Amino acid sequence: MSTMNNNNRIGVENDSETVTSNTTQTTTLCEYLKRRKVMWITFTIIVLVIIITIAIVMVKTKKTNSEIPSTTEEMEATTELTTTRTTSTKRSRTTSKTTSKTTSTTTVPLQCNTTYMAQTTYSTDSGPFGMTVVDVNNDSKPDIIVVHVSTDTINVFLNIGNGTFTAKTSYSTGSMLNSVAVVDVNNDSKLDIIVTNIDRNNVIVLFNTGNNDFIGGTTYYTGDCPYDVEVIDVNDDSKPDIIVPNSRSNSVSVLLNIGDGKFSEQTTYSTGSGSYCVAVADVNSDSKPDIIVPNAGSNYVSVLFNIGNGKFSEQATYITGIGPYGAAVADVNSDSKPDIIITNSGDHNVGVLLNT
Repeated sequence: MSTMNNNNRIGVENDSETVTSNTTQTTTLCEYLKRRKVMWITFTIIVLVIIITIAIVMVKTKKTNSEIPSTTEEMEATTELTTTRTTSTKRSRTTSKTTSKTTSTTTVPLQCNTTYMAQTTYSTDSGPFGMTVVDVNNDSKPDIIVVHVSTDTINVFLNIGNGTFTAKTSYSTGSMLNSVAVVDVNNDSKLDIIVTNIDRNNVIVLFNTGNNDFIGGTTYYTGDCPYDVEVIDVNDDSKPDIIVPNSRSNSVSVLLNIGDGKFSEQTTYSTGSGSYCVAVADVNSDSKPDIIVPNAGSNYVSVLFNIGNGKFSEQATYITGIGPYGAAVADVNSDSKPDIIITNSGDHNVGVLLNT
């Protein structure tokens, strides 16, 4: 009996070991299959990512290639041709712009004779300096008037049509003429000539006779070295007056027109030093023209306000750069108030004083 029980126990133990072994093998197989499944899924995702990336790159490449002009006709279709002629410098330039993804600009200088004919010269006296171009004989053709700093003469070249002029007609006045204005000062509808004489400190008026000739040579004293001249009515009597900056006496002279082309003695107003230019304009909107004078030796511009009856206030000064030499007055910011533009010769720049 005892032996039978032992045998039975042994058989049970063997069966248990067999079941355990089979269970282990089944578990190992399942883990293996799971790992294989994960690997395949991972591999599939990687392949899909690669395919999508390649597709995106191909689309972008195709799009980029389609934006680049592939023919000469496409490039020419986006070409703009601009021609600019600059009268003041007597040059002409052609600018070609080619527009694609980027824009490039090329400037090609041209010969002057492609825009202007070769110059025709007309002999003057020695040292031509100041000049103006205006119709002085009422034939609707502008004539040339030249003054000379080395001689005492004025040259007049009458326009005979087709861009040609007569030989000079000389009028003797005084030595070292510098600036010239042409205005009807005696109300006879004929333009007269007014010049500054920097050597003899006066202005000279030559009257237009209407026969292509000028007479007179009436002189009026100014300050020391009158360098520029403006002729404009400053006292609202419909008669143009004379305004002159005196470069060596730190002043500006005003000579009022008293009728028949005659002028009063000068009234002087203090400015800074080195006044080589004058501008006359209404800068404070009171319908009376004011005087603007740059002072190259003082580095400021003087403004003398017109207080009526041909009289002016003391100068108001505004700081500029070094050596303000030239002046102009214009509304540059479209606010209906005239601004002052100055050339600062010592600083190599232009200054703009906005009217507030």
